[in-house]
Amino acid sequence: MEFHVNHPVLFIIAGLLIAVVLGQSVYFLIKAMKRSKAIGMDQAKIRKTILSAAVFTVAPAVAIVISVITLSKKLGLPLPWLRLSVVGSMSYETVAANNALSAMGQSLGSGDPLTAQQYVNVLLVMTVSIMLGIWLVPVIGKKLQKGMRSLGNRDAKWAETFSNSLFIGMIAAF
Repeated sequence: MEFHVNHPVLFIIAGLLIAVVLGQSVYFLIKAMKRSKAIGMDQAKIRKTILSAAVFTVAPAVAIVISVITLSKKLGLPLPWLRLSVVGSMSYETVAANNALSAMGQSLGSGDPLTAQQYVNVLLVMTVSIMLGIWLVPVIGKKLQKGMRSLGNRDAKWAETFSNSLFIGMIAAF
């Protein structure tokens, strides 16, 4: 069987994985809504929060679609669709894929088709590299929190900054 980056089997695998992630999201949304009712939260405020979260996902989704289109020329549609739907970001995925391809003498812009081995190499580079963040949390998380608390105890402004979820969100996004 000849390998092709847009083989139907790759679409099925990517579709199944994305369906599982979407299923989990719906499951936890329903559980959270039931729990919010059980503890007496204002349901109008909950609906407003859900609506605003949905609206604010549209702008990043446009960038993600552009990234999928950019990467799909070389990597086919299933891999970028899966990566950018579940865990990836445009800046990371593009750089990781291009670095892996350049190590094999190719680039995202070249028209040369990928072999199965090259495709797997790109997939592994994109996957293993992004997992560094997942591995670092248990290794340095406690030490980082201790350092933040220590700094906060010495300077009240830092303590206030660290307790601001917007600040933490910006640092996480960076």
